Amino acid sequence: MRHTNIQPALTPSRPLLLPLMLVALWLPVGSAALAIWRPAVVQARPAAAAASRQAWTVALPATATVRLRQGGSLSGRLLKLTATSITLAMGPQSRTLALADVSGIDFAQPNDLWVTLPQGRRQLRPIRGLSLPLDPLPSAAIRLDRGSETAVVDLTPVFSEAQFAKLTRNPEVVHVLKRLEVTPEGNIGLWVRPYGMLP
Repeated sequence: MRHTNIQPALTPSRPLLLPLMLVALWLPVGSAALAIWRPAVVQARPAAAAASRQAWTVALPATATVRLRQGGSLSGRLLKLTATSITLAMGPQSRTLALADVSGIDFAQPNDLWVTLPQGRRQLRPIRGLSLPLDPLPSAAIRLDRGSETAVVDLTPVFSEAQFAKLTRNPEVVHVLKRLEVTPEGNIGLWVRPYGMLP
């Protein structure tokens, strides 16, 4: 009796052939697309970090004491801070002073501070520790809107990405403005104090 070897056909059926062809076509195109996309992501990260350093929010206590360069001081609520002037509310009246006439501003440091943050209105308590001094910044790097409880500080001129990441690594810590020192050149040095959010 003659035996016949019968081998199964290895030719793929038509329904399976189309997906295999698509995968074969995508591999070189997909690899090229990933090669183009990866550098774009890497390049976007420094820009995002710089943007975050340009919008660092610090809490602003209600009471400020402005020290004048010629002597004396004024107390009230700091309403506005620009590159050339400050506006202070003293009771029902407000007064605008040239920044060149100001040597510094000291802010009250209460044990309980309520601030409206992106997470909502939160109560803050000071954390033990020393105040943090920051290198002098251009006066235009600090923005304060009228009546706001927070100021926005651009730390890009003085902080690297690593330093900024270390400063802001704990989202439960809010830095509160403690003191501003105005240099004769018009730059502003900052002292901030860390406060913790209460539940």
